[in-house]
Amino acid sequence: MNLSYQGIFEQRGQLYQQAMSRFPNARDEEFNHLLKQLPVNANQHVADLPAGGGYLSQYLHESLDQENISYTAIETSQTFFDFCPQDDNRHRILCPLNHISLADQSQDSFYSLAGMHHTFDRLPIYQEIYRVLKPGGKGVIADVLQGCATGKFLNEFVHRFNSIGHHGMFLDDRDFTAIEAAGLDVIAHKKERYHWRFKSLEDMARYCQMLFGLDLASLDEIVDGIGSYLGYQVKHGEVLMNWSLLFITVKRPESLPIRIATSPGLEARL
Repeated sequence: MNLSYQGIFEQRGQLYQQAMSRFPNARDEEFNHLLKQLPVNANQHVADLPAGGGYLSQYLHESLDQENISYTAIETSQTFFDFCPQDDNRHRILCPLNHISLADQSQDSFYSLAGMHHTFDRLPIYQEIYRVLKPGGKGVIADVLQGCATGKFLNEFVHRFNSIGHHGMFLDDRDFTAIEAAGLDVIAHKKERYHWRFKSLEDMARYCQMLFGLDLASLDEIVDGIGSYLGYQVKHGEVLMNWSLLFITVKRPESLPIRIATSPGLEARL
């Protein structure tokens, strides 16, 4: 079964949210790596797409006063949309990623964490990102790199033990071509290795069971699968599960300066 992002998380978004709520700090390193690539600045308009349950917002607001950031969660799944926070400085939009309901040049920055691999044709999304970014605006696309251990875990182990399967279309050279075709500049890219952190092997297995919808696997099978595909360590009473993503930092080029034609006499006086 090859479902869209929206179709997948209409089915298992509730379990994903349960995992994030029950183990809210498991992926602290991942979100902090995202902000390390592009630190958030005060008084910015920040878009998050696809946002899941809007989990990034808490990390943004830990970096700066909540009042200094206007955060917008962009989601295609009604299930996730309903979980996104909403208040004076945190907003949410339900729309397709290839037709984002934001004004042209309205965002200073954007973040996209681990959601792109559920969409095959990403060029229209990159074009929309270009459209909504202000000139000089930047963003980070963080997702699984084709051929890495993370991708094999998802498309082999998760695919086997999730009753709807997992068909991730991971980042490769075609993404760099599409990003540039959309008008964005790639200013940095790096594969980052880090850990998801848990208090026990059981917590690690339960988290992954809910997050990835592993309804066909026992907790012991999940621990074995993580050990075989990813690896983990137990240090100082904490379980460190290996994980990695490719982080691509992009920028919308600054607007070209307007050249005003002048007469030779006026030009000499300027």
